[in-house]
Amino acid sequence: MIEGFEMNVVALPLINPAPSLENCDTDYDGQISWDLTLVETEVLSIRQDNIDIEYYRLLSDLETSSNPILDPTNYINQDLEETVYIKIINTISPW
Repeated sequence: MIEGFEMNVVALPLINPAPSLENCDTDYDGQISWDLTLVETEVLSIRQDNIDIEYYRLLSDLETSSNPILDPTNYINQDLEETVYIKIINTISPW
């Protein structure tokens, strides 16, 4: 018996390295409100359909999809120098 099956190939999102964000702490308290979404246009180059973007403070959180930054448009840094991780998800085939 011979059986056939269908295959569906979904392209990975095209991404670029994220730029660094810098700002001046004018009140000298060590914290600034950041709009992390400002890097999206450079990371994605063009708006791509079927893409979700999540932000994480820790790489381990990104790897386990836990503790995402809930409001990336108003993120308050916790350290003077900090790395924030971006996860780009293809919603058609998220694996």
